[in-house]
Amino acid sequence: MIEISHLYKEYQGDQHKIQALEDINLTIQPGDIFGIIGMSGAGKSTLIRCMNLLEKPTSGSIRIDGQEMTTLTGQQLRQARKQIGMIFQGFNLLMQRTVLDNVAFPLELSGTPKDEIRQRCLEMLELVGLQEKANAYPSQLSGGQKQRVAIARALVTHPKVLLCDEATSALDSLTTRSILELLKSLNKLLGVTMVVITHEISVVRNLCNKTAVIDSSHIVEQGLTSEVLSNPAVDITRDLVAFEGVVRSC
Repeated sequence: MIEISHLYKEYQGDQHKIQALEDINLTIQPGDIFGIIGMSGAGKSTLIRCMNLLEKPTSGSIRIDGQEMTTLTGQQLRQARKQIGMIFQGFNLLMQRTVLDNVAFPLELSGTPKDEIRQRCLEMLELVGLQEKANAYPSQLSGGQKQRVAIARALVTHPKVLLCDEATSALDSLTTRSILELLKSLNKLLGVTMVVITHEISVVRNLCNKTAVIDSSHIVEQGLTSEVLSNPAVDITRDLVAFEGVVRSC
C-alpha cells in the first residue's frame, strides 16, 4: 500500500543544509494502523507531510497504492490526494462554516453534486457519532467533537489512506481514549490504512498494530508494536517506554 524507499528531505539553513529525513525506508500494508513515534524535532511530521507531498522530498521514492507520488504535479497530484485524508492536532476547521459544511468542503472542491454531498456528509457524521451536531458551528463543540468533525471530513471522500499528525495531542486522556477507539472502529469498518504520528507511547500501544521509531531524522527500529514496546532495541525507545511508566504512576 505505502512503500517509502531511501527518502531524504533537507532544508537550506542560514549557513548549512539541515537534514530533516535521512534514508527512510518503510513498508505499510493495506489495513495497517502504522505508528511513527519520536520526540519533537525527530522528523516525524516532516515524514507524514512528505507522504502527500505537502513537503516535497529532496530525493527518494514514495509509492501509494502503486503510484509514485514524488513525480506527480498539478492535476495528477490533486487527483492522487483524493485517496489520502489527513487530520491534524489543531483540527483545522473552518470556523464560519457549520459542522455539515466543514465535512462537505472536500466534496465541494471536487465538484460532487449537492444532493450527494449532503447524503454522504450525514452518513459520515453518523459514523463519528455527531449527526445531531450537523448544524452547529466549531465554536460550539468540545475538542473531541472538533476532532470527530475533522475525521469525518478527512474520510468523506472515501480515501484509501488516513494520515494522522499528532491527532490526539490537544485532547485530555479520556477524550483521547474515545478518539483512539473511533479510529480503530473506522479502520475495521472502512478498511482504511492509517499512519499515526505521535510522541506518546500510549497512543501506539492502544491503537497501532505496527510501529516505527524515528530519531534524529532516521528510522532506528520498527516492527510489530507489541514487540517494539516489549523489547526495545535502542535507547530512545527505552526512554519513551520508561517515560510512559512514569506518567502512569503519577
